[in-house]
Amino acid sequence: MLMNLSSWGTGRATLILVALLAGLTASCASSPVEKAFSGSMSKADSAKSITEYCQSCHLHRNFDGEKHVAEARLKFNKDPFKTATDCQTCHSYSTDFWGDGFRATYYPDGKLTGEPQIGKK
Repeated sequence: MLMNLSSWGTGRATLILVALLAGLTASCASSPVEKAFSGSMSKADSAKSITEYCQSCHLHRNFDGEKHVAEARLKFNKDPFKTATDCQTCHSYSTDFWGDGFRATYYPDGKLTGEPQIGKK
């Protein structure tokens, strides 16, 4: 049996359409870490968001972003790694259509390592 949508009235149909659009908009919103890696935040806000993201993992709860960048620079003798001032020099973050996040680390020898993140942060 087919429903006659005209019997619902325009008010209900409009309400349902607005609810669907609101749900789609909310599901497509960028997380702070995505904004940080996209460059749409200031350098200070990006560093704060990325550090908080790293600290959300139990293995990195004591992570110090400034200390990490300073120590990582000492390991390399090639630019831009030896002069890095931010996380985005060596690391990237992206999401797929489903919202699953992927982190990757770049090395001076051109190698890229990446690990999928389980779930959306």
